[in-house]
Amino acid sequence: MELKERSRLAAQNENIVGTLTPAPLFLRSLAALMESMVFMALSIPVVFLLPSIVSKMDAATVAPSLPGFFFMEGLVPGISFPFFCMSSSHALQSWGAAAALKAMPFVGGGVADVDQYAGIYLGAAKIAGGGDTTSVVWTAVLAGLLLLNLLYHSVMEASPTQGTIGKMVIGLKVTTLDGRRPSLLQTLARNIIRLLSMIILFGGYFMIEKTARKQALHDQLSGCLVVSRS
Repeated sequence: MELKERSRLAAQNENIVGTLTPAPLFLRSLAALMESMVFMALSIPVVFLLPSIVSKMDAATVAPSLPGFFFMEGLVPGISFPFFCMSSSHALQSWGAAAALKAMPFVGGGVADVDQYAGIYLGAAKIAGGGDTTSVVWTAVLAGLLLLNLLYHSVMEASPTQGTIGKMVIGLKVTTLDGRRPSLLQTLARNIIRLLSMIILFGGYFMIEKTARKQALHDQLSGCLVVSRS
């Protein structure tokens, strides 16, 4: 009986896999374009709320670029990660150097002199890199954007819809290799590993047209498929 049950389940899985139609790069690109519109719309309340959270000067510097960043993050999830690394590195370097100047025992100088040197450094950093507080704001915004996108894709793909808004509109869904709904852990892994697909001119995405199941690099490593809902 146990052997028969295993055979029945194996045959059932083969039937499920046989009915799956992997989505080509063109349809996945359309779904990504839909996501970019959704994320660009999300940037609108952020732009309006930013002046009430940070200084007006920082808000005026950051806000004009937000719709573009949200659009690109929706189009290619994780693309903001290099910018996050750059902004966080700049903020840490600027504040670290200023703190080191304040801790340095200047010969013949008092606290006022130390503060003056630190102030000179911070002024130069603001001219060269857009300001320390601006870097902190950029770091916080990009970190929030990356986290939002990661959770959005992971939760939606593991939900009964098995796809984000863009995928649902285009008629696609994410499945396991045997056609089942993926777990949240699996979709989290898929969307974290997605960063690897961007390396070397997005080569991981172009693998979609080179593999039998139309899998990008992050699909293969996470054991997922993007298929048609029909």
